[in-house]
Amino acid sequence: GWSNAVDLRRELEAWLSSRHPSWALQTYALAHAFSFRAQFRMAQRSGVLVGAHGAALANGIFQRDGAALVEVLNCGHRSNTYRLLATNRGSFYASATKIGKLMKSDCDKDLGRRHVDTRRKLDLSEILPALEKAIRRVEATLAPPADATACGFALDAVLRRSGAERNATSATAEIAALAKGLAATVRLTAKRRRRVLECAAFRAGGAVAAATATGANDAFHGPRRAFLLASIDIRHTWAWSYFVDACAAALVEAQRRAKFLVYLHVSKAAGTSFCKLARKNRCAAPPKFSTLWDPGDGPTWGNCARGLKVVHVSKDSIGKGRRARCAARELDCASRAAAFSAKNYELMAVERWADNGGGLCPAGWYAISLREPLARVRSHHNHLWAKILRASPRPVKGRTKSSFGRNGGYFRGIFSGENGACASPTELPYAVGAPHRTGYDWSMVCAFSSDYHARSLLGTSYSPRPYDASIPSSLPHDKLLALARNRLAGYAVVLPVEESHQAGPVLRHALGWKPWDAKTFLPTAGRDASKLAKTVKNVSAADRALLENNNRLDIALYAVAREFFQADVWFYEAAAESRLLRDEVHDGKRAFCGRRGATGGADDADDEPDPAAWDEEEEVEADG
Repeated sequence: GWSNAVDLRRELEAWLSSRHPSWALQTYALAHAFSFRAQFRMAQRSGVLVGAHGAALANGIFQRDGAALVEVLNCGHRSNTYRLLATNRGSFYASATKIGKLMKSDCDKDLGRRHVDTRRKLDLSEILPALEKAIRRVEATLAPPADATACGFALDAVLRRSGAERNATSATAEIAALAKGLAATVRLTAKRRRRVLECAAFRAGGAVAAATATGANDAFHGPRRAFLLASIDIRHTWAWSYFVDACAAALVEAQRRAKFLVYLHVSKAAGTSFCKLARKNRCAAPPKFSTLWDPGDGPTWGNCARGLKVVHVSKDSIGKGRRARCAARELDCASRAAAFSAKNYELMAVERWADNGGGLCPAGWYAISLREPLARVRSHHNHLWAKILRASPRPVKGRTKSSFGRNGGYFRGIFSGENGACASPTELPYAVGAPHRTGYDWSMVCAFSSDYHARSLLGTSYSPRPYDASIPSSLPHDKLLALARNRLAGYAVVLPVEESHQAGPVLRHALGWKPWDAKTFLPTAGRDASKLAKTVKNVSAADRALLENNNRLDIALYAVAREFFQADVWFYEAAAESRLLRDEVHDGKRAFCGRRGATGGADDADDEPDPAAWDEEEEVEADG
């Protein structure tokens, strides 16, 4: 590097901030010491690649279309090698050699070819003309507003009209403000809106790149999704790719820093399928149950044995067998990290409600799958009858409101309370004709029949007892939805079950997992849990109206999940297509499974796991 590299970097950052605020500086030393893949990524992410004459500039062939290459030559040294390489590639080329200083006689001190790699000083004035020319050429290719000032004015005007924050102090806040502001551009002409979107993409990408370069441990899951959804009209443009590139770099760094993987297993939403895939990818996880949970994290939702109720516990020992499934022990971030470390786990599933009111731990990487809410409720009730009650309905004359014929009517009994609300826990077993009318914790049945996704995601932020529908939330619908959306935005993987056929790029690059087989990513995703005769065969129009009224929050949240998933598919496909995530998915620093004592490594992931291990606890699974 140059002898004044530290000062030069600071001067360049100040110059870019004042003249080209949508651009960010990233520096790499000793490029010949990088792996080929690292050099490839570096070139792919660069709009303008600047370097001293030497073999490292050969990476210019990997730059995106419309990029530029700036070569720093010593005074008196002439070479067309990288000029030809760049121009033949179709890139713009500029030399930082002083104008008129091409001959040895023009030089105060002849450095020539021999001293290219020596630590000489590089003045800012020597590189600025070529750099300015290269940036303007790249921007002209992208057709943004005429200059940085116009770009800034356009964005400020959009942010002002939308009421978004204009002086954000963090990258997350800045990207969120830009995403909100872009929603106000729908009334602009197509040409002007495109330019505003491109300006916003450059500014957002620069904010992400700057945060990553300064050591921020943030994958920007939420801001990335919001911005991609708001800027879809410029998909596949260079500006959009610039933002994707910056987010891909941030994602890789955040993956390398993450310490553990937590899966929030929403019962009856393909959770067991997800856990089977984790087993196939050799995740080191709690071994006792097929759904990968430790006692205290188990499926309290409707899986407790008759005569047992959900209980919160604080002691280390919480019992065994069925009693352990009814114990709920929330762990704070330090305790969760300690559990991973002590037992050498790579993944832990939580099949109740999220810890800490749905808050996410900084060292964690989180995944969740969600299912269409009405289909999920129906599946959960079939599971209740087939696996927990293990009986057929026995109506009680005058008290049973449910009907069980082909025309539906089952949920008329569930929601037989006042104004279509759920029946009270004491009346509910009679209302549905359950043979076991005492002992079972019927308060949970109403809970998993109404806004169950939100209850699972928010935990005690929803209510002090999220599993007890008799205790309503203190927050109104709009605030609950905003809070749930915010919590969901922090998850690395948000997987709607009905979209699982598109999950390949997401799970491969977000988790480093291989698919179940060549045709499917998740095994048995979408099938109803119960293999026996189903009690709830059909849903009538009246039943659907009751379900929709009692699951308004879940229906809205599921729509949000589908938007997030679509943004993730766009992101991972674009990043993979440009080879930004080219590293092997079982890279020791990025993979979440097969690196910390799992049975078999990631290279063995194609081997079939033992099916007996999945069926051992079939009676308590909440399969999806």
